[in-house]
Amino acid sequence: MTDAAAAIRLPLERIAPDSIRLERTLDAPVTTVWRYLTEAVFPFYIIHQTTIEVVGHYLAPVRLPIGLEAAIIIGLTAASCVATYEIARRVPLLRPVFGLKSEPRRKAEPVARIVFADVC
Repeated sequence: MTDAAAAIRLPLERIAPDSIRLERTLDAPVTTVWRYLTEAVFPFYIIHQTTIEVVGHYLAPVRLPIGLEAAIIIGLTAASCVATYEIARRVPLLRPVFGLKSEPRRKAEPVARIVFADVC
């Protein structure tokens, strides 16, 4: 093994415990973002083509420079995809229309919990 390869493969003991802890704390936000984006893929796929066609149709007569037109189309497409997904995921009747699973019914949380202490 060359010195460069040995430098890349650090033994676990040489990694600071703080950096391991940092990776664990970053895991939760990454998982949350990944779950959000995974669910959003199909609604984005459904709405993006229609948005591109409609925005492009209305921008064609304006004759903007191609770079500006592309930026407007990309920006409006991204915004409409996010807005449509956010609306569809919050309205139960729209969820199946955009290919989202229906929300599982959640158990009602108790308003208050009575705790009996041992009195001796």
